[in-house]
Amino acid sequence: MSSNSPLRPPTALATSSNPLKRKGSDDHPNLDPSAATPASAGTARDRHADNPSSAKRAKLATSPQRPSASSPRRTLTSAGSPRADPPPPRPILDGGLTTSPSRADGAGGIGSTPTSPTTSVRPALTSTMTTRSDGVSAPSTAPPDSSSNRTDAASSSAAPAAPAPPAPAKVPFQPPPGVHAIPVEQLIKPCSKGMSPAVQEERDGIIEFKVVVNDGTPESTMLLTGLKNIFQRQLPKMPREYIGKLVYDRSHVSLCLLRKADPPAVLGGICYKPFFNRKFAEIVFCAITGTEQVKGYGSHLMNHLKDHVMATGDLRFFLTYADNYAIGYFRKQGFTTDITLDKAIWMGYIKDYEGGTIMQCTMVPKVKYLSVYQTLKQQKEVLYRRIFEVSRSNLVYPGLKVFKEKGVKEIDPMTIPGVPESGWTPELSRERSKKAKSPLYVLFMQLLDDMRSHPNAWPFLEPVDGNQVKDYYDVIKEPMDLRTLETHIESDHYKSIGEFTHDVKKIFNNCRQYNDPSTTYFKSANRLETFFHDRLKVLLERDNTGL
Repeated sequence: MSSNSPLRPPTALATSSNPLKRKGSDDHPNLDPSAATPASAGTARDRHADNPSSAKRAKLATSPQRPSASSPRRTLTSAGSPRADPPPPRPILDGGLTTSPSRADGAGGIGSTPTSPTTSVRPALTSTMTTRSDGVSAPSTAPPDSSSNRTDAASSSAAPAAPAPPAPAKVPFQPPPGVHAIPVEQLIKPCSKGMSPAVQEERDGIIEFKVVVNDGTPESTMLLTGLKNIFQRQLPKMPREYIGKLVYDRSHVSLCLLRKADPPAVLGGICYKPFFNRKFAEIVFCAITGTEQVKGYGSHLMNHLKDHVMATGDLRFFLTYADNYAIGYFRKQGFTTDITLDKAIWMGYIKDYEGGTIMQCTMVPKVKYLSVYQTLKQQKEVLYRRIFEVSRSNLVYPGLKVFKEKGVKEIDPMTIPGVPESGWTPELSRERSKKAKSPLYVLFMQLLDDMRSHPNAWPFLEPVDGNQVKDYYDVIKEPMDLRTLETHIESDHYKSIGEFTHDVKKIFNNCRQYNDPSTTYFKSANRLETFFHDRLKVLLERDNTGL
């Protein structure tokens, strides 16, 4: 396919022709703090209870009161500040999971890590104060409670977890007696069209694609000259000197389609200018020779270009100015007139071309465009196989014999074999019997929704209240508003675009008739009317191109 598109020149801003390497993802440092060392079993006050001088050196305030089991024990950090010891792990309940305290929240719950019963941590022993016969208190070590003993016993005696039993084998579906099942392989049809001649010729070694820059060598000069001649023949409205200037310019790159011969014959190509620092490239010329435009060369050439620019530099967007003959081709290659790239990135780098339409293509980094059709075909086939694993649409039930009997004129549809299994109900037939909407229904509703979303639509959303505007209906004999417009659309009142447009214009004409030109209502009507005509033009062009 050819795009006879006279594309406009880029600006003279100097850009390096050496492609930059694709940048990898940013490296994020590991922000996870290192695990803290476990706290000691006894508190600092208990360790120094028998040695007063040691207690003074530690500067701890001792208390004769025994710490309760519920209050957290305190110890010293490396800086000398008190720190609460972590609570002991929760006991295992009926072989379930325990949770270890998370460093983020200091307790179980959010951020806690489940541990298996066989790997649960032995609870730390607590130090308590006991009184000897001489009246001196001494520390004694004992388990904190009986639950910890149960936890310890469970941890030490638990056996390794048994492996999960294997899943039962899936029993293949057996159709009922008298029902024939068509093999699924016969139902899976080819999901995409066959291989294009361009792809087949490349695999057979008849054609090849080559990236060419003007490096001064005889080979590149010969190929660029052949490509220049094709551009000049296919783009007769473009000045011949201008085409030659851009093709031979060393800041431009050309992807040539060649037929292998000695010397190779140039069949077409694309000339583009990359802006690596701005992550976009401008397609300047794109053409296939007139005798080779029915083999899919144009689409295959564009797929080669997309894979090439994504492999050689950090380019994400294509921009081009296309004439009316080339818009259809570029739409099929993923280009759109909806420009999402910020104007500050490309404005001034691409010269405005009179009579052309600017179009943009956004490339997906992980997609290999040369194999996109095969990938989609494989995905569709896998999806169809999954559907037929649960679907019973391949079952063929025997025909009805009841009508051979005399006197039988009707039967209950739910008694027909296969009908209940298909999910059909009488309610579905009643829903389908309703009158279908007009083919223009979607277009009218899209326009209505777009107008409602416009910031100047607020005066026209509802009918005018005659109690507030006393003389409105004396002046306006055919009122119209967006809500009334929606009612007419739902009732299929409009049989053509002209009838719909006529009622829309009533909204704006009525507003201008009743209100003064200096009012906000008058100005809002003008702005919304302009938006309506622009939006209608865009939607009609989209529908005409089949998109």
